[in-house]
Amino acid sequence: MSRWYVKKFADLLGVSIQTLHHYDHIDLLKPSIRCENGYRLYSREDLEKAQQIIALKFFGFKLSEIREILELHTALPQRLQSQKILLEKKAQQLLNAAKVIEATTTKIDSAQELTWEEITKLAHLYHKAETLEKSWMVQVLTPDELAAYVAYQEDKKKRFSKEEREAFKEKWKEVLAGVSQHLSEDPAGERGYQLAGQAMEILNQLYTPEHIAARKAAWEKGHRSGLSPVPQETTKWLDQAVKAYYTTRCLRLLKHAPFQTAAQKQEWQTLMTEIGGRNLELIQNFLHSLQDGEQLSPMAREWLQNQYFTPHPKGEKNEKII
Repeated sequence: MSRWYVKKFADLLGVSIQTLHHYDHIDLLKPSIRCENGYRLYSREDLEKAQQIIALKFFGFKLSEIREILELHTALPQRLQSQKILLEKKAQQLLNAAKVIEATTTKIDSAQELTWEEITKLAHLYHKAETLEKSWMVQVLTPDELAAYVAYQEDKKKRFSKEEREAFKEKWKEVLAGVSQHLSEDPAGERGYQLAGQAMEILNQLYTPEHIAARKAAWEKGHRSGLSPVPQETTKWLDQAVKAYYTTRCLRLLKHAPFQTAAQKQEWQTLMTEIGGRNLELIQNFLHSLQDGEQLSPMAREWLQNQYFTPHPKGEKNEKII
């Protein structure tokens, strides 16, 4: 028969004698063997119970909760699942706190003044981010990008009802399902053009021009990071399809550059808004890729250079939309 004095039992479990005395005092774990000389010893059954306590404590349960689990034989799988959710939430809170500290120390290291009001705003931002539909964005976005993404989410809730947002989700799932079925095909082909058009029709309704930069950051840092539940091969294929989709539309329209009709100008402005919103840098980055290609006519290339990359004298207008 195995039995242990308190010191040996504490060494066996890797806990302190004070911990065992505390468990004894609160009636959580008492030595079950009493010798004739009055000494109390721990038994094999006590060891099994102690191991359960240590494991449950590691999982973050409070001692009062552990007693309930052991005494009432509460269904352990359900309790563990609930505890898993709680720990994930706490882990996210700790990660958010770490992000605030990182942003704070970065500003301090760069000799920028930082007030407690600004620190509080950062903490509030990350607290709000915990309620995001895609809370994993917190792990990859900078504070400024996260603030823009939170603003987008809040604006989306104002513009669309819960039912409408759910409808968008279902449409997006259909697009992703279509992509996953055609991964073996060329994303720059006809199928890619069709699926990219469907994807951008959804995104252009969800993201207003003011939120295009948030969309870009969420896509490039969020979905491409591997944290998104969307498989990376699906993300990569759709990425290439969207780029080909906008390249095709731009080249088709640039055959008529410089534009002469109001309809052509409006179509171009709408296209640039879809690509970069109000952010000229995003538009320029995309147009650079067109200029690097060989499909532009010299006239279209000159027009792009003049409209988007050549500084204009003060007061002189051009056709770019930002």
